[in-house]
Amino acid sequence: MISDTRYTISLIDSQIVKVEVHEDAEIDLREAIDMRKKAVQLVGDKKFAILFDANHRGNITPEAREQFACKEYTDVRIGAAIVTNSLANKIIGNFFIKFNKPATPTKIFSDESSAVNWLREQLQRSV
Repeated sequence: MISDTRYTISLIDSQIVKVEVHEDAEIDLREAIDMRKKAVQLVGDKKFAILFDANHRGNITPEAREQFACKEYTDVRIGAAIVTNSLANKIIGNFFIKFNKPATPTKIFSDESSAVNWLREQLQRSV
Protein backbone atom coordinates (compact mmCIF):
# COMPACT_ATOMS: atom_id res chain seq x y z
CA MET A 1 0.00 0.00 0.00
CA ILE A 2 1.16 3.51 -0.81
CA SER A 3 -0.50 6.36 1.01
CA ASP A 4 -0.29 10.08 0.42
CA THR A 5 -2.09 12.96 2.10
CA ARG A 6 -4.62 13.00 -0.77
CA TYR A 7 -5.00 9.34 -1.78
CA THR A 8 -4.18 5.72 -1.03
CA ILE A 9 -3.13 3.15 -3.62
CA SER A 10 -3.22 -0.56 -2.84
CA LEU A 11 -3.35 -3.93 -4.59
CA ILE A 12 -6.53 -5.99 -4.69
CA ASP A 13 -4.56 -8.68 -6.49
CA SER A 14 -1.43 -8.76 -8.63
CA GLN A 15 -3.08 -6.88 -11.53
CA ILE A 16 -5.84 -4.80 -9.94
CA VAL A 17 -4.84 -1.53 -8.30
CA LYS A 18 -7.28 0.25 -6.00
CA VAL A 19 -7.11 4.02 -5.81
CA GLU A 20 -9.00 5.81 -3.06
CA VAL A 21 -9.06 9.59 -2.96
CA HIS A 22 -9.30 10.90 0.60
CA GLU A 23 -12.23 13.00 1.76
CA ASP A 24 -12.15 16.59 0.41
CA ALA A 25 -8.84 16.05 -1.44
CA GLU A 26 -8.06 17.78 -4.72
CA ILE A 27 -6.22 15.79 -7.35
CA ASP A 28 -4.39 17.93 -9.89
CA LEU A 29 -2.16 17.06 -12.84
CA ARG A 30 0.89 16.50 -10.62
CA GLU A 31 -0.98 14.00 -8.44
CA ALA A 32 -2.43 12.24 -11.51
CA ILE A 33 1.06 11.67 -12.88
CA ASP A 34 2.32 10.59 -9.46
CA MET A 35 -0.57 8.15 -9.02
CA ARG A 36 0.31 6.40 -12.28
CA LYS A 37 3.96 6.07 -11.24
CA LYS A 38 2.96 4.58 -7.89
CA ALA A 39 0.51 2.14 -9.48
CA VAL A 40 3.25 0.94 -11.85
CA GLN A 41 5.59 0.54 -8.85
CA LEU A 42 3.06 -1.74 -7.17
CA VAL A 43 2.44 -4.05 -10.15
CA GLY A 44 5.88 -4.03 -11.74
CA ASP A 45 6.09 -4.85 -15.44
CA LYS A 46 2.55 -6.26 -15.73
CA LYS A 47 -0.42 -4.59 -17.35
CA PHE A 48 -3.08 -3.77 -14.79
CA ALA A 49 -6.59 -2.51 -14.14
CA ILE A 50 -7.68 0.33 -11.86
CA LEU A 51 -10.50 0.27 -9.34
CA PHE A 52 -11.17 3.90 -8.48
CA ASP A 53 -13.09 4.27 -5.22
CA ALA A 54 -15.12 7.46 -5.67
CA ASN A 55 -17.20 7.20 -2.50
CA HIS A 56 -15.57 10.20 -0.83
CA ARG A 57 -16.06 13.86 -1.67
CA GLY A 58 -13.17 15.39 -3.53
CA ASN A 59 -12.18 17.23 -6.66
CA ILE A 60 -10.26 16.10 -9.71
CA THR A 61 -9.12 19.00 -11.86
CA PRO A 62 -9.89 19.02 -15.59
CA GLU A 63 -6.16 18.59 -16.34
CA ALA A 64 -6.00 15.51 -14.10
CA ARG A 65 -9.11 14.03 -15.76
CA GLU A 66 -7.53 14.56 -19.18
CA GLN A 67 -4.37 12.84 -17.93
CA PHE A 68 -6.34 9.87 -16.54
CA ALA A 69 -8.04 9.41 -19.92
CA CYS A 70 -5.16 9.97 -22.36
CA LYS A 71 -3.49 7.16 -24.32
CA GLU A 72 -0.01 7.67 -22.86
CA TYR A 73 -1.38 7.43 -19.32
CA THR A 74 -3.18 4.22 -20.19
CA ASP A 75 -0.36 2.42 -22.02
CA VAL A 76 -0.18 -0.21 -19.26
CA ARG A 77 -3.77 0.06 -18.03
CA ILE A 78 -6.27 -2.49 -19.35
CA GLY A 79 -9.41 -0.89 -17.90
CA ALA A 80 -10.83 1.20 -15.09
CA ALA A 81 -13.83 0.74 -12.83
CA ILE A 82 -15.24 3.66 -10.88
CA VAL A 83 -17.08 2.58 -7.72
CA THR A 84 -19.49 4.93 -5.96
CA ASN A 85 -22.86 4.98 -4.27
CA SER A 86 -23.11 8.75 -4.65
CA LEU A 87 -25.47 9.96 -7.36
CA ALA A 88 -23.37 13.12 -7.77
CA ASN A 89 -20.20 11.07 -8.27
CA LYS A 90 -21.98 8.78 -10.75
CA ILE A 91 -22.97 11.85 -12.77
CA ILE A 92 -19.38 13.14 -12.66
CA GLY A 93 -18.08 9.67 -13.62
CA ASN A 94 -20.45 9.46 -16.57
CA PHE A 95 -19.37 12.94 -17.64
CA PHE A 96 -15.71 11.80 -17.46
CA ILE A 97 -16.44 8.74 -19.61
CA LYS A 98 -18.47 10.65 -22.21
CA PHE A 99 -16.42 13.85 -22.35
CA ASN A 100 -12.85 12.67 -21.71
CA LYS A 101 -13.31 9.34 -23.54
CA PRO A 102 -10.75 7.19 -21.65
CA ALA A 103 -8.43 5.22 -23.92
CA THR A 104 -9.28 1.97 -22.08
CA PRO A 105 -12.69 0.51 -21.17
CA THR A 106 -14.13 2.40 -18.21
CA LYS A 107 -17.36 1.67 -16.37
CA ILE A 108 -19.18 2.85 -13.22
CA PHE A 109 -20.33 0.44 -10.50
CA SER A 110 -22.25 0.71 -7.24
CA ASP A 111 -20.33 -2.09 -5.52
CA GLU A 112 -16.71 -3.15 -5.44
CA SER A 113 -17.24 -6.88 -6.05
CA SER A 114 -19.03 -6.28 -9.37
CA ALA A 115 -16.29 -3.85 -10.38
CA VAL A 116 -13.54 -6.36 -9.54
CA ASN A 117 -15.31 -9.09 -11.53
CA TRP A 118 -15.61 -6.78 -14.55
CA LEU A 119 -11.94 -5.77 -14.27
CA ARG A 120 -10.92 -9.44 -14.17
CA GLU A 121 -12.91 -9.96 -17.39
CA GLN A 122 -11.05 -7.04 -18.98
CA LEU A 123 -7.71 -8.54 -17.91
CA GLN A 124 -8.71 -11.94 -19.36
CA ARG A 125 -9.64 -10.33 -22.68
CA SER A 126 -6.25 -8.65 -22.91
CA VAL A 127 -4.29 -11.91 -22.74
